[in-house]
Amino acid sequence: MKTVGIYISLVVGLLLNSSASYADGNELLQQCSGVEKIMDGKTTDDQFGAGYCIGLIDGVRTTLSAVREISGNEAVIDTCIPENVNNGQAIRVVLAYLRANPAKLHIDEGVLTLLALQEAFPCD
Repeated sequence: MKTVGIYISLVVGLLLNSSASYADGNELLQQCSGVEKIMDGKTTDDQFGAGYCIGLIDGVRTTLSAVREISGNEAVIDTCIPENVNNGQAIRVVLAYLRANPAKLHIDEGVLTLLALQEAFPCD
């Protein structure tokens, strides 16, 4: 259990202490909107931003899965993303959260991604 606490502290620390490359929900909304266009069969001018969005959301999902695995399937972060949820669905979940919570767009993008996934996929 001590190991789980270390991993959680590391994840939270990385999410909250990214001042050198701080990006907030405004940037994430713009970048992930580009991915949404691609998923809907349109094009985007910001290929790099779209890739960044996919990488960020996949990274948060992978980290949540790893923490859950290390903790013995214990819900230590209170997020239980079903295995069949893919990056496309996760991106749409994050976009819906960002659009529904414009007052939070000043918050770090990693934290907002975590909050969106927690709200959409709480543990039973």
